[in-house]
Amino acid sequence: MTTSESPLAHSHAPMLHALAERLGQPAVRAAASRPGVSGVLRVIAHYYDHRAHDSVATVRRMGMGDVLLEMVYDHALGGRVLERALEAERFEACWRDLLGLGFDRMPDQPGLPLYDAADLWLVERAAGGFAHSVLLMPTAQADPHRALVRLIRRALPEMVRELSL
Repeated sequence: MTTSESPLAHSHAPMLHALAERLGQPAVRAAASRPGVSGVLRVIAHYYDHRAHDSVATVRRMGMGDVLLEMVYDHALGGRVLERALEAERFEACWRDLLGLGFDRMPDQPGLPLYDAADLWLVERAAGGFAHSVLLMPTAQADPHRALVRLIRRALPEMVRELSL
């Protein structure tokens, strides 16, 4: 653990991974290793005040250029996974911008709250045998985490669309 990494990432990240698993979503590394998949981007969103359903949004880039978004909400829509195609150019631009932010070396946001007192996102990227994740609050006020939140909200807002309770 680096000094900038929050020790709470070790408690929050497993909770968010458990949410994805409970909703039937494979780990990003496993999703990226499936035949035909060349990259995966995922955002797991947790709403501490229960104003919206927690969600798991996974974008898979296929080797042939197709891009598929899978969205599943906790305790909503009968657990059904919503799927839709995304424009490959828009996803590729987001992927490049993500790499440009230094995502693959970005630490978890420091200063995360001790208890369930803030919304949390776990942003994950995987390609080939590589996977990296960043735990943050979507209200982050300092870069690079603020820039990451802005990128996702601008480039792929579908990934963090809230479904109110």
